[in-house]
Amino acid sequence: MDPAWVRYAPLTTSGVIVGAAALGFLANILNQASDNVWQEGWNYLRSWSFGWALTVAILLVGVLVGVSVLAVLGYLLTNWGLVVSHNATGHSYHLRRGLLTTRETSIDESRVRGLEVGEPLGLRLAHGGRLAVIVTGLSKKTQSAATLVPPAPAEVVARVGEDVLGESGPLTAPLTEHGPAARRRRLTRAVVPALIVLAVVAVLVLTLDWPAWLLVLGIVVIALAVPLARDRYAALGHAIVGPYLVVRSGSFTRRRDALERDGIIGWNVRASLFQRRQGVVTLTATTAAGHQEYTAYDLPEGRAIAVADEATPGMLSEFLV
Repeated sequence: MDPAWVRYAPLTTSGVIVGAAALGFLANILNQASDNVWQEGWNYLRSWSFGWALTVAILLVGVLVGVSVLAVLGYLLTNWGLVVSHNATGHSYHLRRGLLTTRETSIDESRVRGLEVGEPLGLRLAHGGRLAVIVTGLSKKTQSAATLVPPAPAEVVARVGEDVLGESGPLTAPLTEHGPAARRRRLTRAVVPALIVLAVVAVLVLTLDWPAWLLVLGIVVIALAVPLARDRYAALGHAIVGPYLVVRSGSFTRRRDALERDGIIGWNVRASLFQRRQGVVTLTATTAAGHQEYTAYDLPEGRAIAVADEATPGMLSEFLV
């Protein structure tokens, strides 16, 4: 592990959660040490003669810095000394990591069914990612043991992924878009809730004399909803690349999954009332490995059946009449 990778720790949801949990633990200790610690701290800040807005900004920056530092510490404790090796003779991967407690994991190569590339928003902006193997024999509670590369530069993730799969195609091949209906659904699901919130805030401002600047905040939320919807649609995609089914989705927690087609044991096709009106379905490949379900969202119904039939020839033949 390159120590420079720690810069990615605060950019993931898990890193922020670890940092916030540790910060909450420290806050609880301080609260038990003194009943008035928070009041004393607030009075101390106010004694600097700053305005309330600047005081709140200082507090937010302090919390952000604290969470980031604790996220980095958590990253180091978990991943320090990370070494991933491949035993060609024993046909297995061996992982070793940990600062205070060293953890070692061996994964039989025959149990590997593919890869998951995590690209949450923060890591994407920093040109980073993380990599995990889709492997049988691990419960959902122990999936962290399948992490090959923690948050790290995208080129490292790509290189390790190519070494594991023996090819780069499943991780780099262009994906098929899901069509206009999927785009409309992303826009609707992002913009409509924002409009409802703005309408509620407008009523409260007009009837209960709430601050008018809340309306500006509501408009900003709507303005952000559109690019968010576009990003979520841009993430949608699927492809069949050699022996792998590849699916991708998500914006804040984007993930690209390359699942070995031989590992697919079944399919689920679901459609809500709103999906039926748009002529799209959710296609899920089930497997005994990894998260056990790998999903392509809002595919045109005909395309979904075609993808499933191409990925596992013959499995759906009795339904294709």
